[in-house]
Amino acid sequence: ANTIASNPWLELYPLAFQQVLPLPTDAGWVVADADRQSVLPLANTFSATWEMFAISGGYPIGLTSEWNGSTLLPLGLWADGRYVAL
Repeated sequence: ANTIASNPWLELYPLAFQQVLPLPTDAGWVVADADRQSVLPLANTFSATWEMFAISGGYPIGLTSEWNGSTLLPLGLWADGRYVAL
Protein backbone atom coordinates (compact mmCIF):
# COMPACT_ATOMS: atom_id res chain seq x y z
CA ALA A 1 0.00 0.00 0.00
CA ASN A 2 2.86 2.39 0.79
CA THR A 3 4.44 1.81 -2.62
CA ILE A 4 1.21 2.50 -4.48
CA ALA A 5 0.50 5.55 -2.31
CA SER A 6 3.93 6.99 -3.09
CA ASN A 7 3.59 6.22 -6.82
CA PRO A 8 -0.07 5.95 -7.89
CA TRP A 9 1.00 5.51 -11.54
CA LEU A 10 2.75 2.25 -10.75
CA GLU A 11 1.36 -0.26 -13.26
CA LEU A 12 3.00 -3.45 -11.96
CA TYR A 13 3.80 -4.37 -8.39
CA PRO A 14 6.22 -7.23 -7.57
CA LEU A 15 4.82 -9.77 -5.11
CA ALA A 16 6.31 -12.87 -3.50
CA PHE A 17 4.24 -15.50 -1.74
CA GLN A 18 4.93 -18.49 0.45
CA GLN A 19 2.60 -21.46 0.72
CA VAL A 20 0.17 -20.83 -2.15
CA LEU A 21 -1.64 -23.40 -4.26
CA PRO A 22 -2.20 -23.04 -8.02
CA LEU A 23 -5.75 -24.18 -8.76
CA PRO A 24 -7.97 -24.41 -11.84
CA THR A 25 -11.48 -23.01 -11.40
CA ASP A 26 -14.48 -22.52 -13.68
CA ALA A 27 -13.48 -18.85 -13.99
CA GLY A 28 -9.81 -19.61 -14.79
CA TRP A 29 -6.66 -20.30 -12.82
CA VAL A 30 -6.04 -18.82 -9.36
CA VAL A 31 -3.49 -19.06 -6.59
CA ALA A 32 -4.99 -19.71 -3.19
CA ASP A 33 -3.65 -19.59 0.34
CA ALA A 34 -3.07 -22.95 2.01
CA ASP A 35 -6.58 -22.84 3.56
CA ARG A 36 -8.11 -21.97 0.17
CA GLN A 37 -9.88 -19.02 1.79
CA SER A 38 -8.23 -16.24 -0.25
CA VAL A 39 -7.55 -16.40 -3.98
CA LEU A 40 -6.00 -14.17 -6.63
CA PRO A 41 -6.74 -14.71 -10.33
CA LEU A 42 -3.89 -15.46 -12.71
CA ALA A 43 -3.44 -13.43 -15.89
CA ASN A 44 -5.09 -15.00 -18.93
CA THR A 45 -1.82 -14.42 -20.79
CA PHE A 46 0.07 -16.77 -18.45
CA SER A 47 0.63 -19.97 -20.44
CA ALA A 48 2.48 -22.20 -17.96
CA THR A 49 -0.45 -22.98 -15.66
CA TRP A 50 -0.31 -26.76 -16.08
CA GLU A 51 3.49 -26.73 -15.68
CA MET A 52 3.14 -24.76 -12.44
CA PHE A 53 0.42 -27.14 -11.25
CA ALA A 54 2.53 -30.21 -12.08
CA ILE A 55 5.65 -28.88 -10.36
CA SER A 56 3.63 -28.08 -7.24
CA GLY A 57 2.38 -31.66 -7.08
CA GLY A 58 -0.73 -30.33 -5.37
CA TYR A 59 1.32 -28.96 -2.47
CA PRO A 60 1.84 -25.30 -1.48
CA ILE A 61 4.69 -23.51 -3.27
CA GLY A 62 6.52 -20.21 -3.10
CA LEU A 63 5.72 -17.84 -5.94
CA THR A 64 7.25 -14.68 -7.41
CA SER A 65 4.92 -12.60 -9.53
CA GLU A 66 3.73 -9.23 -10.77
CA TRP A 67 0.35 -7.80 -9.77
CA ASN A 68 -1.35 -5.33 -12.10
CA GLY A 69 -4.24 -4.51 -9.80
CA SER A 70 -6.54 -7.19 -11.13
CA THR A 71 -4.52 -10.29 -12.08
CA LEU A 72 -1.28 -11.97 -11.08
CA LEU A 73 1.45 -12.88 -13.58
CA PRO A 74 3.67 -15.66 -12.15
CA LEU A 75 7.38 -15.26 -12.88
CA GLY A 76 8.82 -18.24 -11.00
CA LEU A 77 8.19 -20.67 -8.18
CA TRP A 78 9.97 -22.46 -5.36
CA ALA A 79 9.19 -26.16 -4.89
CA ASP A 80 11.20 -29.01 -3.41
CA GLY A 81 14.12 -26.72 -2.60
CA ARG A 82 14.55 -25.37 -6.13
CA TYR A 83 13.52 -22.26 -8.02
CA VAL A 84 11.92 -22.64 -11.45
CA ALA A 85 11.52 -19.66 -13.77
CA LEU A 86 8.20 -19.70 -15.58
